[in-house]
Amino acid sequence: MDLLSADESQLSDPQHRFFASDTIRFFVGGRQCGKSSVAIATALATVQLGEDCTLIAPSHEQAGELCDRAHEYREDSVVRQTRTQLEFDTGATLFVTRATEYTTHPTEAPTHLVVDEAQMLDEDVLFELLDPTDAPAPLAICGASNPMGVDLRQIAAYSRFDYVVAPSFTNPAVDMNDVIDRKHARLQAGRDSVVDN
Repeated sequence: MDLLSADESQLSDPQHRFFASDTIRFFVGGRQCGKSSVAIATALATVQLGEDCTLIAPSHEQAGELCDRAHEYREDSVVRQTRTQLEFDTGATLFVTRATEYTTHPTEAPTHLVVDEAQMLDEDVLFELLDPTDAPAPLAICGASNPMGVDLRQIAAYSRFDYVVAPSFTNPAVDMNDVIDRKHARLQAGRDSVVDN
């Protein structure tokens, strides 16, 4: 699945609602609905602004896979890569790490946060990431909702953010570059309006 250069007609309805909203931060869905693609697109749109972003995954293996996928989507603008870090020509860095490493040893300067596979994290870790006094608010929290374990819809209800639910297999194979560019434009417009005020 490739959201990064999709036109809006190629996005699933839940993906469209997520990218069109400033209040929706939770993308909850089943298998193959584009959760990781949404997380990567959000992180890459942020680094295109020249702002650092931390993409959080539950395991080292998943963090490495996310870093590799992000590199594939924006290979032309990556100036340096390690297994869990990408530096871009905008001067921004995308850090990809496990949640326990982020909460135990956060980066020195706060960065924007994106969480993938959030249902695999401990609830206490999720609530810590959502605490507005300890960390910047996550730009995206993507994962499945598991009523027998971590229920992301319930966690969203306790947070100050909205959620969208995507059923399994809802997204056609699309290119993600356009989605990153549109998300980048929305983030830039929001940042410009804050600077103007």
